[in-house]
Amino acid sequence: MSVLSIKQLLKNEKNKFDAGAKEVLSKRQSWESFADLTVSLFNTVVDEGNKIQLFDYLYVSDSRKDNQTNKMPNFIMLYWGEHPVGTSTLELNSQLAVEGSCTLTFSQSVFGDVICIMYPFKSELHKRNEEFFLLSSPHQPEWYTEKRILGFIKYFFSYSQTSSFIGKPDIIDRFRVGKLVIADKLKKANLSKAIGSLAKSILSVVKKLNAPA
Repeated sequence: MSVLSIKQLLKNEKNKFDAGAKEVLSKRQSWESFADLTVSLFNTVVDEGNKIQLFDYLYVSDSRKDNQTNKMPNFIMLYWGEHPVGTSTLELNSQLAVEGSCTLTFSQSVFGDVICIMYPFKSELHKRNEEFFLLSSPHQPEWYTEKRILGFIKYFFSYSQTSSFIGKPDIIDRFRVGKLVIADKLKKANLSKAIGSLAKSILSVVKKLNAPA
């Protein structure tokens, strides 16, 4: 290979790396506008839910506002508070079992793409088989329009009904979750280790934030 060929090779490689870096930076910077939209929608859900005394309180967590999570991936969560299920645990008969952890989460990977993950209600006495549902594969932040986010919120409430001990899912709720069970198996079959690790790292945040003071 001549010196001229090496120079051309390196120039081509530089251009590709520059383009890749620009694309990742653009997606990372797009998180702000996506986060503003999502937080606004989530806050509306919380406010309207409080007005009608919806089952339990809903909360919103934004990684941009939490100093304790500034080393975690970017995320936004809509989640329920914890509540007793009305029966004692077998191990600690003097304490009520607690249900919590049902969460809708958007999280951004280091590459700038955003995934949507949903975790079910669970307690010491009851939980679903799946640890989480991957609602969407990685997409750039702009892909998540208001319509799509509202659609994910509907799935969140269907999952809340089907995973809570007092849930009463209707046929639409069961249909939605049934679709997720089938689709989730296909997605997770091709789920990269990086995305799986991200979902599990966010789960640790869910556990910490699920019971606000």
